[in-house]
Amino acid sequence: MLDKLDWVYKPTPLYSFSYIYLNDAEKSTSFGIGGSFGMTKFTPKEEKFYYQTDNSEIGYVTYSDYKMYQLLMKMELHFIDNEIFEPAIGLHGGFFYTGYDYYSKDETITDGTTFGTDLALCPNAGVNINITENFGVSLQAIYNVYVFLGDLDDNMFIYHPDGGSINYFTTINYGIHYRFN
Repeated sequence: MLDKLDWVYKPTPLYSFSYIYLNDAEKSTSFGIGGSFGMTKFTPKEEKFYYQTDNSEIGYVTYSDYKMYQLLMKMELHFIDNEIFEPAIGLHGGFFYTGYDYYSKDETITDGTTFGTDLALCPNAGVNINITENFGVSLQAIYNVYVFLGDLDDNMFIYHPDGGSINYFTTINYGIHYRFN
């Protein structure tokens, strides 16, 4: 039922908590590994979306909020040129758990709930700006690519006709970071 996210849903903030361990933060290049948990809720742009059927009749569909929970592993490479400016590139991978309700009315009425699991791969680039030795701000761009694996029904995967479909969206993240010494 759902095609591209940006056709139906408004941009929205993503809230997440991340931890990354840098193997040697004293060198000019440092490899890091960690994890992240995030959640967001996209709201529809309109109350109803109208479309023309094959019989030239007008139908409509409504969508609930699109909820997404993220569980990701992170690998990053930090380039530590000086004590203030720290560019980084990385790759995040893991799972998105997504869900929404829909209702469609044309010659027939269709409704349902889709709650599924997606396999995610997210390349990223960003920069940390260190204000003190331990505290700073971060800015990061992430290209989120995820493949729909299937619905969850009673904690079991079941076949879904959209299985294998690829979705994507871009996020611009900003936040604060604290470095434990």
